Amino acid sequence: MSDLGLARNFLGLEIDQLPNGYIQLHQKPFILKVFQRFNMQECNGVHTPMEPGRRLVAAQDSDKLIDQREYQSLVGSLMYIAVGTHPDLAFALSVLSKYNSKPTTDHTLATKWVLRYLMETSGMALVYGSVDKLIGYTDSDFAGDLKDMKSTSGYVFTLAGAAVWWKSKKQSLVSLSSTEAEYIACSEAIREGIWLRRLYHEITHRELKAIPRSIQLVLSDSQGAICLAKAPRFNSRTKHIDIKYHFVQDACAQGLIELNYLPTAEMPADIMTKALPRDTHQRHVKGMGLQDSHRKGW
Repeated sequence: MSDLGLARNFLGLEIDQLPNGYIQLHQKPFILKVFQRFNMQECNGVHTPMEPGRRLVAAQDSDKLIDQREYQSLVGSLMYIAVGTHPDLAFALSVLSKYNSKPTTDHTLATKWVLRYLMETSGMALVYGSVDKLIGYTDSDFAGDLKDMKSTSGYVFTLAGAAVWWKSKKQSLVSLSSTEAEYIACSEAIREGIWLRRLYHEITHRELKAIPRSIQLVLSDSQGAICLAKAPRFNSRTKHIDIKYHFVQDACAQGLIELNYLPTAEMPADIMTKALPRDTHQRHVKGMGLQDSHRKGW
């Protein structure tokens, strides 16, 4: 075994060890290769990964289909970037990946819009500081999928000031209200948060009792979901919710999590559930710890 010093690169992730003790993660060299592979080196940049209000639909009989392998290759490349260092791409890729089997020209234009967004933000990096506080943000839209009317859950966990775990996923059942959709999203995020706490213990070798027992989970603008978690009431509006999602109530009772209210305007997880306007999108990007490593401001 050889000691090669501080890590600089790992599977396409560039690691910058800064003099002040901060760490930057980015994938700029890999992003440039993606531009070259799909002949997008000269494209004009945009400020959001998906046009606000744009709704993609599955291919119809009259639609022109494109090369399936080419589309899947592009979505796969973008997915690797989204999983590695760009949580701001998670929602766009969760939408685009649904059309891998029968992509149309409209779907291709949407994927190239993501590339144009990366042209504008390729210098962005996740910047980690020294404050090791685990905070989770969770949010949900309501019936955002036009085909089956299912909602989308999204969550982001930050540690040392930047995102370490994130997800955007369509829920497996149809929610009957926005409160129910938020409650389901909250339950899914809590399970991930408890696992992250255990993983943090394994990596740092700190005693579990020295790690704050509670995870500060900040819920969006759904006061109803918070009330349902802290003071559960089983009535005609909630009795149909699957038992597995009531895990959140037990976690609150045991003190494993701490639920707090955060307005939608300040909720970084909102970026995981829908396409947002430019100003709102950029505010949430900064809230996840993504900073431009080459320019001041954005």
